[in-house]
Amino acid sequence: MKQLLLELFLVFLALNLILLCGCFPKEPGERLINKKCTACHTTSRIYKKSRPDEEWDEIIERMIRHGATLSAQEKKTIINYLKNKY
Repeated sequence: MKQLLLELFLVFLALNLILLCGCFPKEPGERLINKKCTACHTTSRIYKKSRPDEEWDEIIERMIRHGATLSAQEKKTIINYLKNKY
């Protein structure tokens, strides 16, 4: 029983540390970018410089033409997130 409680405590502690360090994306747009965009490139490439709002629209359209699979809602969520990030 002590062993089980210790293991549960350690799991609880590890999860809290992960949440505190910000390792999990907090916003839907950030989660989608991590899920859909990092198959081809890193997030540092996405975030390395700010862009005008209309440029994000063009970039996402280009990524879709290159094979990114995004629903209309996912596209909107990502674009809104990127526009508001900068």
